[in-house]
Amino acid sequence: MPPIEEPADRFGQVPEPTAPAVPPQAPGTADAASVDGLSADGLPADGWALAAPAAAVPAAAADVAPAAEEAAQDYVLPAPAAPSGIRLAKTGAGGAPAPAPSPTPAPAPSPTPAPVPAAAAPPVATVLESAVSQGFGPSAAGAPPVQPPAGFPPAPLAQPAPPVQPAPPASAGPVGVPAQSAALPGFGPSPVPAGLVAPAPPPAPAAAPTPAAPHGAVPAGPEAPAAVRELLVRLRDRADEAPTPDAAVHLLESVAREMTALLGRYDRDALAAWRRLGDRRCAAGDPAGAVHLLGQVAADAAQALGPGDPDTLEVRLEQARALGEAGDPFGAVHLLREVQPALVQALGPYDARALASQARLAHAVALTGDLVSAFGMLLELIPVVQHHLGPAHPLVGEARCSLGRLVPQWRRAAGGGGLPQVAAVAMVHRLLVWDFASDQEADAFLTELERATGHRSLAARLAAVPEEMTAEQAAQSMLGPA
Repeated sequence: MPPIEEPADRFGQVPEPTAPAVPPQAPGTADAASVDGLSADGLPADGWALAAPAAAVPAAAADVAPAAEEAAQDYVLPAPAAPSGIRLAKTGAGGAPAPAPSPTPAPAPSPTPAPVPAAAAPPVATVLESAVSQGFGPSAAGAPPVQPPAGFPPAPLAQPAPPVQPAPPASAGPVGVPAQSAALPGFGPSPVPAGLVAPAPPPAPAAAPTPAAPHGAVPAGPEAPAAVRELLVRLRDRADEAPTPDAAVHLLESVAREMTALLGRYDRDALAAWRRLGDRRCAAGDPAGAVHLLGQVAADAAQALGPGDPDTLEVRLEQARALGEAGDPFGAVHLLREVQPALVQALGPYDARALASQARLAHAVALTGDLVSAFGMLLELIPVVQHHLGPAHPLVGEARCSLGRLVPQWRRAAGGGGLPQVAAVAMVHRLLVWDFASDQEADAFLTELERATGHRSLAARLAAVPEEMTAEQAAQSMLGPA
């Protein structure tokens, strides 16, 4: 590109330069020898003319030029920066081009000045630039700031912008709240104020592992208040006072179900209620139902209490009795002979349940047809029961009734003969408690007693026996000498 020339008469008559050419200076700086706007070579400070190509200068540039010259008289304007790729030339008086300075790199952009406070703002100096193409005219990049007019404080110098700090890593919030990143407002998830989200409760401590129950162990039943248990036990025991076996069955069934619900299936008191229900069912005429029920109760009792527990053995005693009543006397005998040794070992030979097992064994043996053996077993058992349990014990009356039923059959099997005193008292006891299904059966039994003892008119004597008299006293009154 040819050097850009300035007309020689633009700034008036300029003397010839007597010094070598001024070395290139950085834009926006002044020479130390510059005084009152004159440079060392006698040229004005703005003598560095930057002429744009003719085709790029619009017509509006000529209109604003006078205004630019007038503004230059009031304010010190910076020298234009040398655009890259453009050669500058300084002309002297003769119009000879001066040596072109070597191109210098443009300085780095200065930071943007800080905004002026909103107090009384000074008048703004407006610099009109020529509407030239990009890269021509005064350049803001690298130029010093415009000086304010006299009387106004200088604008504060711009501080360099602080380096951009990297965003801190996202902090982990409380449990249950997503982590919030310290990003700019409007970017990423909105931080949650600390007071709006309640911290999650600390995790509960791990419960101690429950030890595994041993194989075959019975689960524990619900814990019921002692008053509830006591009430249910009293209701169970009142079934013995029911007027009929059917009424006892109805009461015991309700109590047993309630006990199972409140105390558990394997509770000892609940199992005892089911055992009594089976016994009353057998007495009410349902021995088959009693056998089925007592079999289940015996299995549960053996699992919960143990096969050798006295309550378990008592359930098996009731089951053996029901078996004999249901038509399986041999099964009853087998079960009773299996239970008796365990009862004697657990309770002793003279315990009520051990002695009761012997009475039921004799009854089952009689059902098998061995009347002689059964009769002899009962004759030996009744005195033992009276001695160890007392004459008023229920087992004494039960054994006497069983022996009294066997007397007629035993006498027929034995061919008659005398009647032992124990058997005679057993027959009188049966008459006193009226252990008969009908009056005809009672009359036949009274006749058998007269034949066995040789007494007549025993019915009148029986009627004269007071109610408070025991079986031994009644037998002495009826069978004694007149």
